Amino acid sequence: MPLACWLAALLITNPAAVVAQPAKAIKEGASQLPGTPVAPAMGQATDQATPQPVAQPTDLAGWLASADAALRAKDRFAAVRAYAEALRLSPGQAEARWGMVSVLRELGAPYAAAAYTGDQGGLQAGPPPQTTGGPLGVRAQQAVLMLRWAASVTPPPGAPRFAATDQVLALIDTLIAEARQDPDARDVLENLRRDRVVALRQRERWADALTAFQALQADGVATPGYVQQARADALLALRRPEEAAQAYDQVIAGESPNLVNRDAYVGRLYAEVESENFKAAFATADTLAAQGRAGKVNPGTGRTEENIDWLSSQILSGQARSYGDLQADAWARLLPLAEGAPALGYLRSTLAEVAAARGWPRRAEAEVQVAASLSPEDRGVRVALGDSALRRREVPTARRISADLLARSPDDASVQRLARDIALNDKAEFRFDVTGNRDAATSVEGPGGGLTWLSRLRSAPLSMLGLTSPAAQAWRLQAAVERSTARPVEGPLVRTRIGAGAVYEGPDVNVALMGWNNTGSLSRTGASIDATWQLTDQWSVSGDAERFAQGTPLRALFYGITADAVGTSVQYRWHESRSLSLGLRTLRFSDGNRRLAQRLVFSQRLLDIPHFTLTARPELEASQNSLQGVPYFNPKNDRSVNLTLEAE
Repeated sequence: MPLACWLAALLITNPAAVVAQPAKAIKEGASQLPGTPVAPAMGQATDQATPQPVAQPTDLAGWLASADAALRAKDRFAAVRAYAEALRLSPGQAEARWGMVSVLRELGAPYAAAAYTGDQGGLQAGPPPQTTGGPLGVRAQQAVLMLRWAASVTPPPGAPRFAATDQVLALIDTLIAEARQDPDARDVLENLRRDRVVALRQRERWADALTAFQALQADGVATPGYVQQARADALLALRRPEEAAQAYDQVIAGESPNLVNRDAYVGRLYAEVESENFKAAFATADTLAAQGRAGKVNPGTGRTEENIDWLSSQILSGQARSYGDLQADAWARLLPLAEGAPALGYLRSTLAEVAAARGWPRRAEAEVQVAASLSPEDRGVRVALGDSALRRREVPTARRISADLLARSPDDASVQRLARDIALNDKAEFRFDVTGNRDAATSVEGPGGGLTWLSRLRSAPLSMLGLTSPAAQAWRLQAAVERSTARPVEGPLVRTRIGAGAVYEGPDVNVALMGWNNTGSLSRTGASIDATWQLTDQWSVSGDAERFAQGTPLRALFYGITADAVGTSVQYRWHESRSLSLGLRTLRFSDGNRRLAQRLVFSQRLLDIPHFTLTARPELEASQNSLQGVPYFNPKNDRSVNLTLEAE
């Protein structure tokens, strides 16, 4: 009895694979077990709600009658006991054997059932064994359990990710071929074909799963909810999110109103996100989040335990906001959960993703390191480690993590995405910027309207060009061309700068070193250095110095006057929606003039919804010059207040 009770807990996910056998069918089925004794005369079975007691422990017919009564009362465990007693008295008794097979199948224990069909292998520790012998229906049900087992285990290091699922698929194909040869196995064949769709989905052979589902429809085979869900998963993986959402809707509509199919809701949410229908995605996430409570009562012990489904739904609700780029909302939902469940690895990894989106790479790195310590073998956490290393520009570390993940899970979409991000990081970059201004002033000191364009080409990291030193990954070569024009009273003026140099991109420091050759109104060489130091996730400082500064007025160049510049700035960035920066810059002109400029910029996002943001950027600028009467725009003091609204 204890073994039967344990086996009953292994309920299969495909209820259609279990066919209930009434008492009459069991008697008829007994003839299918050859070489067994004929049942003795037995008492009349009753329709009472409870099984009849057995008068004598050695009464075989009485135990069989008790089993019949138990089946009528739908008390399967009592039936198991009665059949077991009958088999104790007559080990080969056909009706008891067939009855035991039927009841154990209904309880979801096909491996125990196989022991009564002539396959005496019994149960083994570890994974279910390859099925051999026994009626086809029993072996088909065993294959279902093997499929569930394959989905729940993690393969050992070095083993193919889908080795267990591939084994089950091969078994199902063999059973299907056998069932096609048996005209009486139509129901078993249809169940096997349904299970094959699920197995192909589990194997992530998405196109094959969809083809197998369509074949079921073409043959008029019923497709219950679990098969429909496999189809929906395949559609989503094949990047057909609108169709997937409709398929998930069909699955959900087919369920009881009081039963929330969590997997179907989760799938529909991701389909809605892929379709960028965030309003619907938020509604789906909130429907899941409203189900249940943080604690649930264990019916066996009466104790209140954590409800992991409830917590997962709350996390998913926060993730949905992050997918919609509502990072503040996502953070507000996820942070209290992480504080309440600090040892949940995937929650800390999710929090790291949102921290990175908010512009906090150090906080993201800290969270993902905690997640890795809690769940070191979790594939999602390993991907998050690679993402963090790439954000922190620790590219060799990211590359090692990516190579390991590709060796273990080459078909995983997130693993492939990390590899693509690293490959993009290792490529050359080209950028082209254009700015212009129109000057309506008529003063002889007016700067004149004009246009400036700048193109820059950065090489791949030097490590990709054959250098092997540890620093080669952080350095790139850079070339640039800049052309500026103006139309003051003297006529059209042009300045062209061609530069070459190198750029360093480290975990917290960026440095660009450039040499320039200037032609046009005045031909002369120059140089520049720009550096940024990210002190914390919030604070950063920048500095630059230029010989023959880019900001020298073109009218000054026309009169042979040049300028050198030094500047610095400090920025505090609360998060992605708010920042404040202060900058100081001084220009030293060759005619003796000294210009000091100040700039204060505040940025605040006013509206943040999926697909649209509105940001206000008020700026205060001022400058002072030491000389007057120079032949270029040079007010003694000037101030300006600007308000920019940026709609994106």
